[in-house]
Amino acid sequence: MKRCILQILMRFITIKSLTLRHSAKLARLHLKCFPIGWSVEEFNVLLQDNHVQGVGISLFGTLIGFCLTRVVLDEAEILTIALHPNARGLKLSSKLLAGSIHQVSRLKARTLFLEVAKTNIPARALYASNGFSEVGTRKAYYKTKTGTPDDALVLSRPLEILPFYVHGHAQ
Repeated sequence: MKRCILQILMRFITIKSLTLRHSAKLARLHLKCFPIGWSVEEFNVLLQDNHVQGVGISLFGTLIGFCLTRVVLDEAEILTIALHPNARGLKLSSKLLAGSIHQVSRLKARTLFLEVAKTNIPARALYASNGFSEVGTRKAYYKTKTGTPDDALVLSRPLEILPFYVHGHAQ
């Protein structure tokens, strides 16, 4: 039954690039997903940076998740990835991550990095299933809801460079 419902829902899922006009929605959603959410101003600054890209996932036209990345030279970093708590467990994080990987690969990134809380077991499983491996640790990088420190695991994965098309021609 759950699989059938998921197949129906997938018909109403859209993935698109994010722009500055999405900042307020991103800030509201980020606050629902993390103990300390980023402000509208922080999203404004990020989305005005030429090195930052965003991918959003919507259900019935409502933003339910997003991923922001930064590409500098041949390296990319996931700055944040968020999925509304009510949308978790439906494999949407995988779709969102795949969209972001595709986006940074087109921008000629060869390696993708991210940090994830050591205690965030579902996110670690998502990244492991998508080819990420641990390359380091940042001690006490995050604060939990109770204020206690949590280590961040630094993960990376190689990327395949995809052609970037302009008016139907590979660049």
